[in-house]
Amino acid sequence: MSTTTVTVGTGTVGSYTQVTTSGTVDLVVDGTQGILDVSGSAQSTLVIDIVSVSGTGFLFTDEISGGAYETFNPTSLGIIVPFLEIGFAPGAASAPGFGTLELGNNMATVTAPPPLKFSGTNNELIVDSGVSSSSLGAISGFAYTDTIDLRGVTGVASAVWTQNAGTAGGVLTLESATQADLADITLSTGSFTSSQFSITTDGLGGSAITVACYRVGTRIATAAGDVPVEALAIGDRVLTADGSHKPIKWLGRRAYSGRFAAGKPHLLPVHFAAGALGNGRPLRPLWVSPQHAMLVDGALIPAICLVNGVSIVQETAVERIEYVHVELDRHDVIFAEGAASETYINDDNRLMFHNAAEYAALYGADAIDHRYCAARIEDGPVLAAIQARLAALAGPVAAEAGQGDLAGWLERVETDRDGTHAVGWAVCPQYAAVPVCFELLHRGRVIHRALANLHRPDVEDAGFGSGRCGFRVRLPDGARLEDITVRRVADRAVLSSAAAFAAA
Repeated sequence: MSTTTVTVGTGTVGSYTQVTTSGTVDLVVDGTQGILDVSGSAQSTLVIDIVSVSGTGFLFTDEISGGAYETFNPTSLGIIVPFLEIGFAPGAASAPGFGTLELGNNMATVTAPPPLKFSGTNNELIVDSGVSSSSLGAISGFAYTDTIDLRGVTGVASAVWTQNAGTAGGVLTLESATQADLADITLSTGSFTSSQFSITTDGLGGSAITVACYRVGTRIATAAGDVPVEALAIGDRVLTADGSHKPIKWLGRRAYSGRFAAGKPHLLPVHFAAGALGNGRPLRPLWVSPQHAMLVDGALIPAICLVNGVSIVQETAVERIEYVHVELDRHDVIFAEGAASETYINDDNRLMFHNAAEYAALYGADAIDHRYCAARIEDGPVLAAIQARLAALAGPVAAEAGQGDLAGWLERVETDRDGTHAVGWAVCPQYAAVPVCFELLHRGRVIHRALANLHRPDVEDAGFGSGRCGFRVRLPDGARLEDITVRRVADRAVLSSAAAFAAA
């Protein structure tokens, strides 16, 4: 990647400089105050290197505009950084949000960290594994559509929120986290309770806050016929599993840019081909969020648990995702593209919708509800039987590809500027055109599920179809090859590993 020298300040208070190049940026601070804006879709790694300085008392403000990704990894601390703003929108015509800022491990040397600010919605702060609580500044503007991704932090037993007395903000304490020196996160704005924070793995040892929804365009059966979910309104009556029509109480909405969702399996939609669930259902292609449950054989099964790589697959890239979820007076089953599917249940996650305030304005205080209308199953023999039946419905190719020979290797773990990744390939030789749906386990715990569908010219040359059977999956920093297991989802067949071969 190329290196660009950028001068910020130029002797003028509030001098504004915009960066849209990719690569490394060496910064020259020259003047009383400089504002640096990383804009658009550029991915820049900012290396704070004071090439020349004039005057005293320099200020540097870094503002990450919508759509941009930046790694802030200072190597020189000869400047004052008043704050880092994520989602900054230059100009009145621009919408704030959709910014991503990564704090590199060099931040561990910062003793007076700058405060961080979220502007707009759908922003992400990535904190690398070497950054401690003492080098993480206070965060303002954090809301239900934002994400704080703590790289390398796993084993969080619970998150305890301590609200400041008589004022906004407080401290979120991560109990039993593996990285003890990153145990506290200070939020300088907002009023929360501990139960409002959901900290789950994103496949990288970070926090992933999710809620299940229908993708925009999905048609829902109503008393007036099939209606696109985004066109529904509170009070419309939808068809439920008992044959009655019940009024919609509320509609939750959230959206993500493709860049924000890239590499995040907890956000990317699951696609059901027409007929994938049997009896011709769904009637047309259907997309839902990964944890959205479908009613199959009398049980509620999250969509991600039904992926078979043929008739049910998870998208790997999208331009934009817009989800809408339908809430009735109680948890129920409605029909999306003719397929039985769950409604929203407030399992302590309402604040992750963009329009959560609307619910409070309409109905006042909210109540958590864990009363599902049917058993929810995510593992075990019942799920295995359902997976086998749906694979058979997808045709002999899907069934054989999920049970036939498994060739390939978990080759290596590699670390570069993009992080740590597991690299390898997996294929069923008899049906090489069908990508293997696999799970990646780190120390026995599933952290990622995906399709092995990257092009490997060397594997193609070896005679395995088109060679589209490779994978490169992000791992927690510090992960070792011997800590990793890759297995096929359909039958849990384990892929050969270079670590096991070396040990033998």
